[in-house]
Amino acid sequence: MKTTSIKESLFFQFGKKDNYTPEELKQVKYLSIDHYDINGQILDVDFLDLNKFTELTGLTVKDCVLSTQIIATILRQTLKTISFIRCDFTIVDPFVFDRVHLQELNMNGCEHTEDMVNFLTADRMILRNMELDEDFRPKAEYVHVWACKVDNFEFVKNIMVKKIVVSLAQYKENEAFLKASGVTVEVLEDDGQFTAFIVEGNR
Repeated sequence: MKTTSIKESLFFQFGKKDNYTPEELKQVKYLSIDHYDINGQILDVDFLDLNKFTELTGLTVKDCVLSTQIIATILRQTLKTISFIRCDFTIVDPFVFDRVHLQELNMNGCEHTEDMVNFLTADRMILRNMELDEDFRPKAEYVHVWACKVDNFEFVKNIMVKKIVVSLAQYKENEAFLKASGVTVEVLEDDGQFTAFIVEGNR
């Protein structure tokens, strides 16, 4: 095992630094791969470590520059939920996400994701602190864009979208369009912690 954050997680779970049995690794359902520690020091990362876990269902990746090969390694796992935080997708071929289906995709502060989010399918897509241009066409029933800069909301025309979560400002700027769209719209308060109101859709 080479990835520092994975080794720390395993030590916390099993109380030892190495010699993990296959049965122990099967118990691991969630991992986080971090490129920096809390002091900003670079940590060792090797995404091939993921291949040692056969029952993994959740993964968080933080502050990493990703490649097509790395994404392919991630997607070979039995994941239901993936979170990318402040990751760079510049050198990722978006086609690697084609025909991928997740229960939930979380992305926060990621860069160069414009195409990839249009290939991947998820039950829930939660995006924060990102710029979504006019080509944004998510394939998800639930789309959360409260803390994003959204060029327009044409994406709700996709019949797959059943519910979106937006800010009060986003709703006011697009009220007529969203009301006529048929999607359920949950409008959050300015702090994003509480629901201001919900406009029920008919899809």
